[in-house]
Amino acid sequence: MSTRCQISIIKEDNTIISCYCHYNGYVRGGVGEDLFNNYNSPELALKAVETCCDSMTKEEIEETDLYTYNNITELEDWIANTDREYLYLWKNDNWYVLPIKRKWVNRNWILLSEALKDEDFDKQSCYD
Repeated sequence: MSTRCQISIIKEDNTIISCYCHYNGYVRGGVGEDLFNNYNSPELALKAVETCCDSMTKEEIEETDLYTYNNITELEDWIANTDREYLYLWKNDNWYVLPIKRKWVNRNWILLSEALKDEDFDKQSCYD
């Protein structure tokens, strides 16, 4: 089973670019932990989005289609109607995660560093 996510970054002009990851979108032991540990600067965060691949592993990174949004609300509204479980966003020199529930986004962005401390985060974030 896939755990889908979207990885995004706010650019200097406040637009957002984003890519889709099909596998292992979990916070702990997945894309979230990988972003936090390996893509933790503005340059690396941009690289994570621009070279996003299905599994987000270092073994084979391929260029993929990027999505562009005019603002955060547009991104949140779009993501609420998809099958993504997590939305990751680089802003203000930090990664944030938005757990998504089917047909509902609570729009409570959580600092990724805090989400990683919670051993049960992934269990409580998926579909209810």
